[in-house]
Order: sequence, then structure tokens, then C-alpha cells
Amino acid sequence: MRTDFSNEDIAAMALGGVTAALAFLETGSALYMIHSATAAKELRFSLVNTTLLLGCFSTVGLLTAFIVGILLHENSLESNVLTVAEVCFFALMEATYLIFIWNRTQALVKIKSPTLFRRLSTAVNVIPALCFLAIIPVVISVANKSDEDIVRISYYAFMLSCAASGLSVLVFDISLLVIFQWFLNSNYSPDESPSEDFIIVARYGRISTILCIAAAGSYAAGILLGPIHAAFNLVIALCYAFINTVWIALLHMKWKLQRFTREKERAQACQKNIAHLAMGSLDDLIAMKTGSNIHGAQSSAY
Repeated sequence: MRTDFSNEDIAAMALGGVTAALAFLETGSALYMIHSATAAKELRFSLVNTTLLLGCFSTVGLLTAFIVGILLHENSLESNVLTVAEVCFFALMEATYLIFIWNRTQALVKIKSPTLFRRLSTAVNVIPALCFLAIIPVVISVANKSDEDIVRISYYAFMLSCAASGLSVLVFDISLLVIFQWFLNSNYSPDESPSEDFIIVARYGRISTILCIAAAGSYAAGILLGPIHAAFNLVIALCYAFINTVWIALLHMKWKLQRFTREKERAQACQKNIAHLAMGSLDDLIAMKTGSNIHGAQSSAY
């Protein structure tokens, strides 16, 4: 274990530790929300719920590998394994985020533009492969630590693969947000208010996109600085904090949507009960009137 920690390393571990604790709480909250809100086992393990859980879980793994990696000596076997694990968790996080946002809006994309739907469907199948491609140069670099040329070339390959996957996810995210806003603008006039669930998705979609841009910017800054720079770990910790905030926003969005659904169901149930009561009162009134007429007819007959 290292003892020569710089101030930047200590700050990075502190920020990473707080973020990891939040990510752990998010994972537990996601499990509770999914379990308590959905009775059917099939719904609990829907693609949206699964990707949300995987996103929170991968952030916990990402931050754990990052913090423990700082504590260990750079060239130790454990440190090398954690470096690979960190990149794997990052790739998993990117892929799950992509699939989550696609499932959130794909129905609207299909309605608005079938051509765009087909192209974006293809992108969803291709981009995750780009995300996991970054693992290969890291494994090569770790396996050839003694060869400086291979390490340098592998790092450049890692930078290129990170840029390709990060930009792809970011462009995809922004594209879905623009399409969603296009749908709202074209289907609702300025005097009309969209459904509350559309407003919730649009609001948190904007928040998550802004946070993704901030995370991408800080990650790019860290990659450009390089691992030997004193501020590298702190900049990467800041990136991971932004990423974790994305999942907090998406988790809060799910909670808001669940609350909206419950309130809507309660309102519908209340309206149905009122209708039943009204129909019951009407039936009673008709029955009373019919009984009165029969009694009157019988009296007349006598």
C-alpha cells in the first residue's frame, strides 16, 4: 500500500468515497423502489429496471476500483487488476445508460420518424461494442508494463476508443433529447400543457444530458493530463461524481413517474367509485319510482 499520497490524491479519495457511499445508497433505493412498486416478477426484471440497477451497481464497482487503485502501488498485480476492473465497470455504465435512455424514448422516436428509429436502433447495437472496446488496450498495457513503447501505443489506443465511445453516447443522448422536445413542440400548442409524465421525462432528460456533458468534459481533461499528472485522480473523481449524479437524477425521475402513476390510479379509482355510487343511487331511485307506480296501480285497481 502506498504512503506517499499527494493532496490531490487525498482529495480524490475523499470525493470518491462520498460518491461511492451515495452510489451504494442509490442501488439499495433502486431495489426497494422496483420491489415495492411492481408486483409482477416480469415487470421487476424489465429492461428499464434492469439497466437502472446495473447502472447504479456499475457506478459502485467503478468507484470502489478507483479508490482502492489509488491506495495500492501503481505496478502491483492488484493495482493492474483494479485498473482493468475500473475500465470494465466504466464500459458497463456507459452501455447501460445508453440502453436505459433508448428504452425511455424509443416509442416516441418510432411514432415521430420510423427512419430515425431504424438508424438509432442500429446505433444502440453498435455503440456498446465501442464502449467495451476500450478494455482491450488497457489489458495489453497492463500485460506489457515493462515495454514502454507498447504502453504508450496502448494508451493512445485507449484515448481514441474512449473518445469514440464517449462522443457516440453523448451524441445519441442529445439526439434523443432533441427528438423528445420535437415531439412535445409538434403535438402540443403553446396553450396546451403536455401530460405530467412527459414533463417529468423531459425535465430529467435535460438534467442528465447536461451532467453527461460535464462528465465527458472532465474525463477528457483527465485523459489528456495523463496518469502521471498530480491532478489526474482528482479530475477523474470529479468525472465519476458527475456520472453518479446522472444516476441520481434518473432514479429521482423514476420515483416521480411512479408517484404520478399512483396518483393517476387513485384518481381513476375515485372517479370509478363515484360513478358506481351515482349509478347505484340512480338504480335505487328507479326502483323506488317503479315500486311507487306499481303500488299506485294496485291501489287504483282496488
